[in-house]
Amino acid sequence: MKRAAFCVMVVLAGSLVLSAQNTFVVDFDSVQMGHNAPAYSVVELNDGGFLVGGIQRWHNGDTTGRTHVILRRTDAWGRVIGERALHYNVNRTYNNGLFGAMVRSDTVLVSGITTYGPAPYECTLYLYWFNEDGDTVATKRLLSYSTADSSFIQHWQTVRTMDGGYALCGVFGPPNENGQAIIVRTDVQGDTLWARTYGYPNQEENAYSICELADGGFAITAIELGTGPQNKHTLIRVNSSGGQIWRRQFGLYGWDVPSVRMAADGQIITYTDYKEALGSGGWQQIELRKWDLNGDLIWSKKSHWSFNSSSEPGDFEVLPDGSIICSIWHKGACQLAKFTADGDSIWSRGYVVYTWVGGSENMPYDIDPTSDGGFVVCGETEQGPNDPTPGLQTMFLIKTDSLGCVVPGCHLVG
Repeated sequence: MKRAAFCVMVVLAGSLVLSAQNTFVVDFDSVQMGHNAPAYSVVELNDGGFLVGGIQRWHNGDTTGRTHVILRRTDAWGRVIGERALHYNVNRTYNNGLFGAMVRSDTVLVSGITTYGPAPYECTLYLYWFNEDGDTVATKRLLSYSTADSSFIQHWQTVRTMDGGYALCGVFGPPNENGQAIIVRTDVQGDTLWARTYGYPNQEENAYSICELADGGFAITAIELGTGPQNKHTLIRVNSSGGQIWRRQFGLYGWDVPSVRMAADGQIITYTDYKEALGSGGWQQIELRKWDLNGDLIWSKKSHWSFNSSSEPGDFEVLPDGSIICSIWHKGACQLAKFTADGDSIWSRGYVVYTWVGGSENMPYDIDPTSDGGFVVCGETEQGPNDPTPGLQTMFLIKTDSLGCVVPGCHLVG
């Protein structure tokens, strides 16, 4: 089993700006105005800046106490130059999902949004179109359930399809049953083509990630509950109409959010955690798996294991040359790691925005390649007692070069 070597760069809270290249580490403490907020999704804009999506109580005139989707536009150096709240001062909770919730569609950005309340089990799934400033330019209601329906829905990820439409995945809780994985497929205007659920009535199954395959079908990864401690992760392949072709349980004792992408050769890559035992001695590590289109395992590669410290997966992407870039939480640091198309380690780097043992320490979420060949990752950290806002859950944004460096030449340091 090949281990990934890594180099940790400790960066003081605030902003590190280097004149030699467009790299930085920033946090959003001052613009959050004392409200907790994670950053779940980031997209590069046409001017080289970024639009960062997260959820937060809005700080400008909102009296409801509800959590809303907040979109923040930054310049090319990660400095916030504008922010928008979806329907602030409206008595509903808004959530845009997790890794890669926003996708680009020509000159606009698109994301699934779920809303809740004010009545119990009053849930709606929308598709939203935003401009690059975060202004809402269009919406489409996809699914809606009243209190009388007693149904629950949560969106986790949106992807653009080859025909210009969209596919969304998440969890749907039908009346008096456990939640099931769901896919909602739309055309380019956002009109629903089909919606299908996957799972069993006596088991909870939550789909966190979706990718389109070359034949127009999809693969989703989910977490299944209700079958004992093993094999929580689920990989499901469906055809272009949503019909299930096969499903596989895998991962032994892993339980963190699983992600899926199509490999450069058209096969399937999954990215999860992995544990070989239960209890305090079962330290999590990262696992990449490659599957063929029949659901047979081609290879499995594990990394980022250390005694007395677990690793948790964030997001990952398959790059045009087939290599793989991942975001990871490992030993209290945000990690970026690059692997070959066969899952072998190329490099791994660590970044610390705030250091507080016991808090949500530098947890990365969405990661994307950038137009200059580098990478951008967003996430959350928690400030310690000696930091500017003790205990605040703070968004962060990290931009690296193609080697994962914030400081040029970091790859030359052992």
